[in-house]
Amino acid sequence: MDQEELKRLAVEFSIDKKLVEILVERGFDTQKKLSDFLYPSLDNLTDAHKYVGYDDVLERIRFAIANNEKILIYGDYDCDGVCGVSILHNYLKSVGVDVNCFLPNRHTDGYGLSIETLEKLAEEYLSDLIITVDCGITAVEEVEYAREALGFDVIITDHHEPGEVLPDCLIFNPKLSGEDCFRELCGAGGALRIVEGLGGDEERNKYLDIASIATIADIVPLVGDNRIIAKSGLKVINSFNCAKGIKKLVKKCMQSDVVSSYDISYKISPRINSLGRMGDANAVLDLFCTQDNFLLDSIVNELDESNAKRMQLTQDLTEHCF
Repeated sequence: MDQEELKRLAVEFSIDKKLVEILVERGFDTQKKLSDFLYPSLDNLTDAHKYVGYDDVLERIRFAIANNEKILIYGDYDCDGVCGVSILHNYLKSVGVDVNCFLPNRHTDGYGLSIETLEKLAEEYLSDLIITVDCGITAVEEVEYAREALGFDVIITDHHEPGEVLPDCLIFNPKLSGEDCFRELCGAGGALRIVEGLGGDEERNKYLDIASIATIADIVPLVGDNRIIAKSGLKVINSFNCAKGIKKLVKKCMQSDVVSSYDISYKISPRINSLGRMGDANAVLDLFCTQDNFLLDSIVNELDESNAKRMQLTQDLTEHCF
């Protein structure tokens, strides 16, 4: 691209010419690409129906809703997993589903699906359908055991790299789709698109605040659909029309009312992550899933204390190493 065109684009978008040069070097080398990057819009999200497995997953969940099946959502214990489970739980609850959630304890359950944990859940919840969020794409043996031995039906929603052999169940993982789809969604981004497919744009937009926190926290590339979700969710958070738990957490850990991606990365998400790092993350779900002020205040205080302990432990270990 010649210097005159760079100058023209700088004037067109009211930005410094050097910034235009950087963006062009990174592949945003047309006026449309620049416009989409600088002004992310929900209208430009990937058509979710192009994703491999997406429509089949929607059909199975609709069947579960129509037939009053009991659903268990099984997520990862990090910020992305917590947010994704909360999004799917809140939507299913709003349409009358008998739905429960479970986040494994990293110390006793380990990461992802395990046969021992599935056996425990089979006794505790008596669910018809398990939906994973942010995990499960490599759980071939575990899914087979859940279906054949325990009688669960299983849907995997995940964004991690698939192996050569996939679990024998319905799967929505953006990485299984072609280059015509946005393949870098985080787990909560996938959950958001499922809610969109089930309930439409209006329902999707109710959870943009939660999805934006997960998208920024999980360090997925902030381009394409991720940039759209992050920007749209930050707008909701800064308008203070966000979830009550997010408002309280922002008030607890920030002096400013303006929340940036930096604040999510270094103030908000570390607190959400802290319980999963230190012990049991299940309590964090109520941050997004309850309206009870007393309970929310208790959770926010617990997250703050847990994060302080995590930071102290990190400092102690670092000093010990040196």
